[in-house]
Amino acid sequence: MAARILVVDDDEAVRTLLATMLSNEGYQVTEVHDGMEAMATIEREVPDLVVLDYMMPGWSGAEVCRRIRERCGLQLPVVFVSAAEDRAARLAAKEAGADEFLSKPIDRIELMVRVRNLLRLKFELDRREEKRRRLEQELEQMESTLLRAERLASLGTMAGSVGHELKNLGMILYGVIDLVKEAYDEDRSPNTEDLKALDRVSEHLVAHARNLESLSQPRPDRVESLDLRTLFEPTIKGLERMGRIKHVKMELSLPETPVPVWISRVRFEQVLTNLVINGADAVKQAKRKKGAVRVSLSVAEDRAQVEVADDGCGIPAEALERIFDPYYTTKPPEIGTGLGLTIVRSLVTGFGGTLRVQSTLDQGSTFSFDLPLQP
Repeated sequence: MAARILVVDDDEAVRTLLATMLSNEGYQVTEVHDGMEAMATIEREVPDLVVLDYMMPGWSGAEVCRRIRERCGLQLPVVFVSAAEDRAARLAAKEAGADEFLSKPIDRIELMVRVRNLLRLKFELDRREEKRRRLEQELEQMESTLLRAERLASLGTMAGSVGHELKNLGMILYGVIDLVKEAYDEDRSPNTEDLKALDRVSEHLVAHARNLESLSQPRPDRVESLDLRTLFEPTIKGLERMGRIKHVKMELSLPETPVPVWISRVRFEQVLTNLVINGADAVKQAKRKKGAVRVSLSVAEDRAQVEVADDGCGIPAEALERIFDPYYTTKPPEIGTGLGLTIVRSLVTGFGGTLRVQSTLDQGSTFSFDLPLQP
């Protein structure tokens, strides 16, 4: 398309001469006689270049140029033509934002060279600006795609985490139900501990259902004031009765005085269950007859310290940096999903603690974390 040039001059003869010169070179020319009409024309459609008289009645050329810069920035080239040849006029034109200053009478060749160079520069800048805009749009699209992918990945990890926890609960539930059935088959009342285990499993299932319901409107976990010691024995006994840590020696060490904390009981039992099961699986993998899992609780200053250690197979040094990544596991595929430790770290962080691990291959692992005590 032919470049569009706006010629602004109050002298009709000069205006016609300029328009003729430019039209003969193939440019599309629009003529106006003063600054106000020039700005009105630019508001309707921005041209590719403006040839502007410096001395005009009403708005001067400098005033029009300043308004063009306010409206279009530096994207629109402006060439001044003027009978004034003094240095002050040229400086004023430059200060107003002019790109070129030509003296009357106009030299056609000089005018065409200046116009051609300015248009070439403008079109190159326009091309670069358009390329920048396209790149920005592509980047926005890529960011949007990446964000959707991250959301889907997060939902997948969340769904996998819930599935992992539900699988654990399901295995415990099956074990409890078998024990209750066995009691009824033998015409005796179910064991009180088994009924308590059913209550705990039911509470965990309801808690997971609430978490799924609140995905669109996240809510904080329900916390309560608890003596942390009271959560260890029921959790471990429940796992033992259900056969989840069968053939593994369990050692439990608790302080004699209460350990008060503000915490979600269901969430803490979730953490403890995952760590104890992992320790038991590691002992089974090591195939040690006297392998044990040692669980301890202690207090140091204003923090409760929890530790789960095992005499299991240990974790290779190169795997230690990845064990908290979703779906990464050192267990056989039929045993591990690679989500247990991801869940544990997320929950411990939510408690205000830090999860740590030490492990030696073929000797065992120790997972520990701390929690703030209730003020």
